[in-house]
Amino acid sequence: MKELEINSDTQLCKLLIQGDHKAFASIFNKYKRQLATNLYKLLRSEEITQDILQETFIALWENREKLDDSKPLKSYIFTIAANKTKNVFRKAATDENYKSLLLEYYQEDYNPILDNIYRKENLQLLDNLLSKLSPQQKTIIQLSKIELRTHKEIASLLGLSEQTVNTHVRDANKKLKSLITTNIKIISAILVALS
Repeated sequence: MKELEINSDTQLCKLLIQGDHKAFASIFNKYKRQLATNLYKLLRSEEITQDILQETFIALWENREKLDDSKPLKSYIFTIAANKTKNVFRKAATDENYKSLLLEYYQEDYNPILDNIYRKENLQLLDNLLSKLSPQQKTIIQLSKIELRTHKEIASLLGLSEQTVNTHVRDANKKLKSLITTNIKIISAILVALS
């Protein structure tokens, strides 16, 4: 099947809504590499990346009649992928076997140069998430999770009780987890930022 010579997302979207297979192939070819690269940066698993990529474009095809050709097609595709990615992280948060599988991929795929790049990107994303916490929670989480200080050390540094530090860490972790698992915009932003 020959790919369409149309580059405009609006034109491709209009044809896709009508069920045009060539338009779908053009959209797939236009976005698959960028989306796969961004998904891989997040997931570090070729297998899961390919699964989400396939599920994303299947969902695009199945829901094509609901598309609004006046809205950016790329955003729609990346939002579908973000939802699928969120489901992977949700599953990993509740399913120990799945979490082990994801961790295995991270350990197998170790590359010091890429790891340094990802670390910098992740620190920026972490900074963005931490900005959603109260100043006290942010300070405590930075000391605990980034500087790896004990709760006793943090309590001594900040003149707080150890119980207060524990409470702040617990509440901050709960808030961060909620932000990550329920706010699709964060995952969408991560995918777009990696573009």
